[in-house]
Amino acid sequence: MARKIFPGNYVNNQDSYDPVALAIPPFLRYRICGYFEIKNGNTDTTFSLIIPSVNNTDPNKTFPSGWTIPVGSYVMRYAYRLPSTNTDGEAVTVGGTNSHELILGPDLDDTKGGTIVAASSTFAAGTAKLDVFSPTKTTGALAIKLRVADGSGAAGAAPSVSKGTVRIPAEIVYAVSDDVITLEEIPNGYK
Repeated sequence: MARKIFPGNYVNNQDSYDPVALAIPPFLRYRICGYFEIKNGNTDTTFSLIIPSVNNTDPNKTFPSGWTIPVGSYVMRYAYRLPSTNTDGEAVTVGGTNSHELILGPDLDDTKGGTIVAASSTFAAGTAKLDVFSPTKTTGALAIKLRVADGSGAAGAAPSVSKGTVRIPAEIVYAVSDDVITLEEIPNGYK
């Protein structure tokens, strides 16, 4: 379960292992921010979300199975941006097969977060994609990853990086129904 913070009361220790949810009854709202890494010599077509440690002493948390949004949640936003520099600050290009797509979502057919399409053998640097705000209730758990598709719903070819490592920042926002209040949460509830 997440730690709760309430509007006007943002005091709560945070770390990458225990997500914090904004409690606006009747929902807990989550905003997950992290990145996907594509390294020079890459052979992968699916990328795991990495959430950096907020205190720089814990290791970063990687989600190889994807960030899981639970059943019955309301997905409010997927968003990501393809940078124009690598982790060393050098200009870089991300190569890809023409018409193949980068997709942030639970599968190759879900284009809710928008797609970045390769043209002229590269994915356009600086391109940001986000979904149109229309919260949808999940009927199953969603494992959110960055994926490469060939444009027809099948896996695409692995993207390449001209040098170094590119980190693609991403944001996932969703709401989960909160638990029913207990007497402990009411001041003098047992009085």
